[in-house]
Parts: sequence; structure tokens; C-alpha cells
Amino acid sequence: MIEKIVYSPHLGKQTEFLQSTVSRILYGGARGGAQTLDSLILTPFGFRRMGDIAIGDQINNPDGSIARVIGVYPQGKKDIYEVTFIDGAKTKVTLDHLWLGK
Repeated sequence: MIEKIVYSPHLGKQTEFLQSTVSRILYGGARGGAQTLDSLILTPFGFRRMGDIAIGDQINNPDGSIARVIGVYPQGKKDIYEVTFIDGAKTKVTLDHLWLGK
């Protein structure tokens, strides 16, 4: 069963990012939780699958800067939840995924 969670994005970069036409995204932030290996990660070179990201790769930060991946932490099998944002965008994450709140 998929639990429905509604989240309101911050105005600015989060709102702009959520207007993307991709169906699943990772929007950076603090380390924690997990997304599926087929989740799309924004890099300076376009979107890549989470499962293809490796130590040393570059990824985009929420503020538009670039970060280098310093660790990859396989999570094993976990329950996955589909999160629907207020604008209808969706992503799939584990229950312990960290989010920025107001």
C-alpha cells in the first residue's frame, strides 16, 4: 500500500525545480533516507539514474551550486512510499527520507 503524503515546496528554487517535466527527482538537502535506484538525479550534465551515481560524480545542489558525491550508502530492501507534492509532482522514497520543512 502506498501512503499519501502532501508536502508544500519552498518558494524559489524548490518551486522552480518541481516544475520540471521529469516524473521522479531527487531534490538534494541533508543526507538521509533513500530513493529508488531508478530515481533521476540532476547533474551538470543532465539527469542520471540514482543507481548509476558513484563517488566523485558531480550533482546539482538546491541552490544551483555543484557538489561532488563523497559516499554511496546502499540501503538494501526497504518499504517505498510515493510522495505527492502540492503541484502534483511525485517521487518515491523510504520513510526515513529527510525533507526541509517550514
